[in-house]
Amino acid sequence: MTLILFISLLFNLLNIIHSRTTVEEKIEKVSVHKLFIVPDVSYIVDGSNAKLGQYPFMVSLQVEGAHICGGNLVNMNTIVTAAHCLSKVSDLSRIIVVAGVVNLNDYSSVSRQTSRVVWGLAHKDFVYGLWQSDIALLKVRPSFEETLFVSSIRLPPQGYEPLGIGTVVGFGATAAGRPINDKLMKTMLSIFPYDKCRYYYGQEIDDTVFCADGLLGTADTCQGDSGGPLICNNYLCGIIAAGIGCGNPDEAGIYTKVSHFTNWINTYLNTEVMLIDDENIF
Repeated sequence: MTLILFISLLFNLLNIIHSRTTVEEKIEKVSVHKLFIVPDVSYIVDGSNAKLGQYPFMVSLQVEGAHICGGNLVNMNTIVTAAHCLSKVSDLSRIIVVAGVVNLNDYSSVSRQTSRVVWGLAHKDFVYGLWQSDIALLKVRPSFEETLFVSSIRLPPQGYEPLGIGTVVGFGATAAGRPINDKLMKTMLSIFPYDKCRYYYGQEIDDTVFCADGLLGTADTCQGDSGGPLICNNYLCGIIAAGIGCGNPDEAGIYTKVSHFTNWINTYLNTEVMLIDDENIF
C-alpha cells in the first residue's frame, strides 16, 4: 500500500514538473522562432495561391535578390513591416522592394514594380528578441505607381479591436521540407480574444499584439512570412510577427496589432524623408 502511494505521489510530481517545463519551453521557442530573420524555409501553411491584383498592397523585401520578409504599402512610398525584419540588415539601402507580383521569379510581368528603401524607422518600444511593438516603417524612392496591381491598404482606426476571421498572405512554399516556389499564398485564420492569447503565452502578451490560428487546425504562417499582413474587414489588422513552430494545431501565431500604432504611422505617412526626426532610424 505504501509503495502504491509513493508511486502515485511520484507520478503527480513528474506531471507538475512536465507542465512547468512545457510553459518555459513555449516561451523559449517563441523567441527562437522570432529571431529567424533570413530563414531556411518560408511558407504559408495549408494555403492557396493568391491571384494577381488580389492583394495589391503586398510587397516583398529583398536583399541581393533574396526574399527576406513581407511588407504592406500604406501609401505609394511608405511600407509597414515587422521591425525584426530589418534588424540584421546593416544598410537599409540594400533592400529592394518588389510589388505587383504573385510569383517572385516572374521578372517579365508587366505589373511588376521595384523601388529602393531610403529610410527606415522602428517603433521606439521595440526590443529585438521580444515581440512587443514589433513594427517598422520604410520609405522608398521612387514612389510606386498606383495601378490595378499595386495600391495601398487601409489602416484600422486607432484602438480598433480585431476579431473574427482574418486572412494572412505571404511568399514561399506550402509545407515544411518542400522547395521554395516564390509564389504568393493566402490562408484564413481565426483571431483570438485577448484572454485566450494570454492563455497561450501568459504575461508576455500585451495590448500591442494579438493571436490567431488556423480554421482547420494547421493553417499558419511561418519564417519568411514575417512582416506580411493579416487582413480583417479590409483593414491591415496585423503584422506577422512570431509563433511556436509552423502549422502546429496546439499553438497560435502572434501578430502585431496595427490599430495600436495607427496614430504613430499617420505621423510619418505623408512626411518627406528629409524632414523626419532620425532618432529611431536603424
